[in-house]
Amino acid sequence: MTSPTATEPLAFCARILRPGHDTLYLGFAFQHQAEMAVHSLRRQLTHTTHIPGTTIEYGSAPAGAEVIPPLPAGAAEIADAIDREDRDGDIGALFPDVFARLHAQLGYQDACDLHQAACAVLGLEDTPPNRGGAAAPVDGGAAETFEAKQCTAITALAAVIEDPQAGEFPQRRAALIDALGWLEAGMLCTPCLDGDCGQDGPQHTASAAARGRRARLKAAGLLP
Repeated sequence: MTSPTATEPLAFCARILRPGHDTLYLGFAFQHQAEMAVHSLRRQLTHTTHIPGTTIEYGSAPAGAEVIPPLPAGAAEIADAIDREDRDGDIGALFPDVFARLHAQLGYQDACDLHQAACAVLGLEDTPPNRGGAAAPVDGGAAETFEAKQCTAITALAAVIEDPQAGEFPQRRAALIDALGWLEAGMLCTPCLDGDCGQDGPQHTASAAARGRRARLKAAGLLP
């Protein structure tokens, strides 16, 4: 996803509503850029640290609101943004952090490449951001890679199920919930689902997210 130039108006926004904090308006020059950013950030919410109750919508900024422009595409500028971000102690309030925004603007791989270059400018070892940004896919053996892909599929499917528009299609959402159950079967960590684990890794991250998601779906009357 390309960034608009300084002369282009930012008429379209990804609105990030954070209970107890200011609403953020991430501006884009084109509608499809804002819509893609919203979808990306919603997916990232399922496996990131963020302010509880955060919601992300597509729309426009109200008159007088500060619109945050897209991040620049230069490693030096991104390095400056990372350096400023690291001085903020409120991890939840960082979402979307630099990496999450890059992911929403550029896609995962391009975001990783630019983030790595920026870390090199700072003299830092690049590690997949997991505070406010998206967790990285797991590299390694074939079984581990497939597990990471399965976790990604679960995250994407869950985002569709919890999308407010899904309420307009109850039969489809019910079918998606059944599909999610089959996809999760045999790969989630039972202690994580009970809140008694806390280990790291794709399976445990997905399991912790599943625990919160199931609670929300039960509260909404979508699960028994």
